[in-house]
Amino acid sequence: MNHVIQKQLQRESNKLKVMKNLGRELSFLGLLPIVEESGNLRSSGNFSLRFKDGFFITASGVDKRNIDSDSIVFVPNIKNSIINIKSNKKPSRELFIHKSVYSTFSNINVVVHIHDLLVLKFGDKLRIPCTNNCIIGASKKESEEILYLLKKSPIINIKNHGQVIIGRDVEEVLELIIKFNKQAWKLNINS
Repeated sequence: MNHVIQKQLQRESNKLKVMKNLGRELSFLGLLPIVEESGNLRSSGNFSLRFKDGFFITASGVDKRNIDSDSIVFVPNIKNSIINIKSNKKPSRELFIHKSVYSTFSNINVVVHIHDLLVLKFGDKLRIPCTNNCIIGASKKESEEILYLLKKSPIINIKNHGQVIIGRDVEEVLELIIKFNKQAWKLNINS
């Protein structure tokens, strides 16, 4: 096997491991709720990791507790306005949020969309910016409002829906998620 191809496969394998661990961690925290859709169990929420000039993103309709190579989709050419995906799996419907983040922030390597109901409930007290509208399956235009808020804060609430968190690496993102989750729990206990 060509040495360059072998290195590429090893780096991709490492990204798969990172995504698998991230899916398990977020599921353990209860932030990727399990829902039934057409008789299949899947996790809500999604996440992605930058890779070279593109990114890996969780596929639509998969259980993120058990990520494997069929659970992720590679989206090439972040800067290209045309998205050409060569996969039989569809990427998350929040694809444009992830794409716009990576196109805008060269230092961001991880984007996570979760559903932390307590952080949503106490977002004002936690001083987390929030969208004006409930956005599900963001289009390019809807992604603009999310991107505007992410320029102010690495964690934002999507009204009546969930959160988008960005960071340089998985550790930074998980640190933010856990920090705000703990603060929301304290507010909930004291309310």
